[in-house]
Amino acid sequence: MTDTTNHLGPTLQDFLDGRLDPARQAEVGAHLEGCPPCRRQLEALRWVRDVALRQLPGEDVPPALAGAVAVAAAVGVAAGAVVFAAALVAGGSVATARLLAGGSVAAVGALVAGLCAAAPPHARRHAYAQVC
Repeated sequence: MTDTTNHLGPTLQDFLDGRLDPARQAEVGAHLEGCPPCRRQLEALRWVRDVALRQLPGEDVPPALAGAVAVAAAVGVAAGAVVFAAALVAGGSVATARLLAGGSVAAVGALVAGLCAAAPPHARRHAYAQVC
């Protein structure tokens, strides 16, 4: 028997969006079979999503922005690896190398955030959903 005393709340949005791992997705599905209140809440979430998608204009991420973010992410990974290796070769400890590599990756993360912020306002929500 499915536990219907503990309702799913915020987990329902993740279920609807397909963001749960397969095991949790199955657990939520089983809970929904025996829990009318959670099914009603899921249907309300689905309705809101569908209405919003119909009423909000769709905008694609500008290709230049998507490309810039992809390049920045690749550079960040490469920079982190290079900084880590260089710190070790220079005789630094693994902890120091990790700290320096993390800093370089964080700097590239800031660059990516700046690129996303530079997107035109009408494209920002789609930029964050697709690449940011």
